[in-house]
Amino acid sequence: MKHKLLYFLIIILLLFVYLLAEAEAWLIQELSDTQSKIARSAHFDHTTGRVKNIETTTELFSVEKGDKEKRSSARIMYELFLNPNKPNHIPVVSGSLKTAPDRDFVLWYGHSSYLLHLGDKNILIDPLIGKDAASPIPFINTPFAGTDAMTIADDVPQTIDLLLITHDHYDHLSKQTLTQIVKNKMVHRAITPIGVGKYLKHFGFPENIITQVDWGEKVKIDDVFSIDTHTARHFSGRGIFNKNKTLWVSYVLHYGDKKFYIGGDSGYGKHFAEIGQQYDKIDWAFLENGQYDQGWREIHSFPEQTFQAALDLKAVHLFPVHNSKYKIAYHDWDAPKKDLWAVWQKNPTAVHLVTPKIGEIVLLDETYQSVAWWENIQ
Repeated sequence: MKHKLLYFLIIILLLFVYLLAEAEAWLIQELSDTQSKIARSAHFDHTTGRVKNIETTTELFSVEKGDKEKRSSARIMYELFLNPNKPNHIPVVSGSLKTAPDRDFVLWYGHSSYLLHLGDKNILIDPLIGKDAASPIPFINTPFAGTDAMTIADDVPQTIDLLLITHDHYDHLSKQTLTQIVKNKMVHRAITPIGVGKYLKHFGFPENIITQVDWGEKVKIDDVFSIDTHTARHFSGRGIFNKNKTLWVSYVLHYGDKKFYIGGDSGYGKHFAEIGQQYDKIDWAFLENGQYDQGWREIHSFPEQTFQAALDLKAVHLFPVHNSKYKIAYHDWDAPKKDLWAVWQKNPTAVHLVTPKIGEIVLLDETYQSVAWWENIQ
């Protein structure tokens, strides 16, 4: 009886916090161009004001229909929040920027946060760095032990030439991280999906550096860099009632003749092959690989689907993200890596799998030797 009361009180607390998050989303003032962009977009339902996936997509499959393992609310609370199966300690390479060579590289912060250093530009994607929780509640969805060693002060460069946000979920759009970045770093430009720009302004970013984009746009950065925006198969929202009020995107970043696919979150779908057909090849594909479950199988990709998406995209290198820092699904923390590794080993010449530790500098002009560093972590 006491346990049931405890679970009930925790659920009430979570609902209260999410209602506060919902209130914040409603109270934040939209950017001046948001409504005009929504009005012109073919991807918003103009009756409801919500985004529509290009493919028919179910966000959460019904327990009653037997589409996923039946779990009570109390069991869900226990497995994900109260007693999650987390690793004891994950090794992280901190301070890599201090010794990074003046060459093109990628630095992964864990989960879906990473830095691309290309030429003389620093491009930061979905930053969630250090001890920040992947939720509005500081003690829910906290980082795995060890993965919070990286800091904004030491592991984010002083100048961010381009900030890219893929969508407005808490594990991709962190108020704590972004507030610290805008206070302590120089950010020249930020690109977000339609409707997400207001959060950056609320966090302290000047409105004049924020560009909001729809699917199918091209944004010129300078003579060397440009971005194509594409769809993904996902959803959005930071509260209970504002679901799908903002867009979610994937990006193709052009850097000279090199192309980088920044996938954000996405279930597997036909869009990967369609994007692949548009380009001769994708040099580096950063694809979601983690936080999947049969209950939400159309909005997150399973490892075998991540591998297939890389093939659809005609990717030369596959860099799997959305793993190794947070537990936001029922699978073990290392299942995404182990399962993708097993799939890749069946066809290792199809794509070059890149599997660095968090914080490790990966030079983009050298051959990276993939290693299964997670195998002996308890």
